[in-house]
Amino acid sequence: MMALPRVLILAGGKGTRLGPLLGGLPKPMAMVGGRPFLAHLIERLGAAGLTDVTLSLGYQADCIIGHFGERHGGVALRHVIEPSALGTGGAIALALAGQGDAPWLVMNGDTCFDIDYHAFIACWRARPAHLAMALTELPDCSRYGRVVVRAGQVIDFAEKQPGAAGLINAGLYLLTENMLRPFGLPPHYSFETELLQAHCAALQPSAFIADGYFIDIGVPDDLERARRHMPLRAPGAG
Repeated sequence: MMALPRVLILAGGKGTRLGPLLGGLPKPMAMVGGRPFLAHLIERLGAAGLTDVTLSLGYQADCIIGHFGERHGGVALRHVIEPSALGTGGAIALALAGQGDAPWLVMNGDTCFDIDYHAFIACWRARPAHLAMALTELPDCSRYGRVVVRAGQVIDFAEKQPGAAGLINAGLYLLTENMLRPFGLPPHYSFETELLQAHCAALQPSAFIADGYFIDIGVPDDLERARRHMPLRAPGAG
């Protein structure tokens, strides 16, 4: 049986758009059902047997470290702190430095997507030389832009179109450090635009499409929706 990948959660966001809803906390610490949103993510990972988690931290890192320490439930936690804001791509590169071909499950600390993690891992292992992306379908993907898939592979990213249905990037990836190296990107860059979109043809990402519960708390309406719905949902088994 192959070892499960380590997990990296990008939890350095400030949450400017959420304003007073955060009560002065960093975005991943937004309270949902009486505990931080980040706790929900970690608990879902633990329920799936993914118990080795690294937190990529930036804004108010001490707040997150002080709350969670080095363990949450059965999940061991490590911390990597950005010396300055590096963007999503720079944060991933910093956390994965020296890891080579070791697989990592990378996810955003402000997004919850209940999928079968083990099926996602199996998708990546079928094409281990390529990055794998988790996608979900929304009736209106104008906030995110649409992902174009052909024969199980991401081939393009379409412009945002109001009211258009389609597949979106759910912010969950399987990759290795070595996949990032050939592109010569600077220390600060956006993983989504400067790597995925700019180099999609070279990366040839595998598409894993799932219909699990999806919520992104980056805007006030969706944080409030998470506060209504997530406390009713037990951590997924995958």
